[in-house]
Amino acid sequence: MVSTPLLFKVQVRFSPQVPLATSSALAVTGNAIVDVEETITAKTIEIGGTADIDATDATVTTLTVDGVADVAITNDLTVTTATFGADATVDVDGNANVEAMTVAGNAIIDVAGNAKIDELSVVGTSDIDVAGDFATITAILTGYADVNVTGTMTATTVAAGNDLVLKNTTCDATINTLTVVGNLTAELKSLDVTTAEVGGNASVTAETAIIAGDIATKASGAELGFVDRFSGTLIVVGSVSQIEEAVDAVCTYV
Repeated sequence: MVSTPLLFKVQVRFSPQVPLATSSALAVTGNAIVDVEETITAKTIEIGGTADIDATDATVTTLTVDGVADVAITNDLTVTTATFGADATVDVDGNANVEAMTVAGNAIIDVAGNAKIDELSVVGTSDIDVAGDFATITAILTGYADVNVTGTMTATTVAAGNDLVLKNTTCDATINTLTVVGNLTAELKSLDVTTAEVGGNASVTAETAIIAGDIATKASGAELGFVDRFSGTLIVVGSVSQIEEAVDAVCTYV
């Protein structure tokens, strides 16, 4: 006779006077609901099933959830390493500071303040919404990715395995190396890219068209025929060689 292990759903609630201690570790084999009225402070949280984590503030060294995860933090979230084995929703009303986040499924990341995620890896689709500034060193977004940043966006490397949408006409984005296997749509105030490689179509609109026009004319000697900052339309006039130089310069920029 083969025995089947049982998975238990655990609900953990802490009063404000009894937070998880800094040296503590919470390990749950099955599903878990962790509801803390004030602050979570823990070295390790490991959930073998699904997890519903709700707290005012959270500071965790290692957070691991094998199942679907729903993390809601009223103020700030600080995590050294976060690993989600399935879909993950991370909703932070304050600031988020994460050294490394890995999501094996789809990711929804919504931060009302500033977000700093040094290493971000998402296997599924990515829906990232940051009301403040967003900073990352390396972002590997394998599935379709939609990134909406109201403030500034800075990144050393962004690699998108599918289509990538960068949007918000108030956002100034600076990316050293940008690689997009699919299509790139950039609806930004400005986009500064050192090295770019786009496998599909690149659509750069809004204020970026003005910058692209400046780059095109300075790099080639072609003349600016028409530019529309609202639709992103850019027309340059010149010889064939001048237009080729202008297009190459703009493509390098975007």
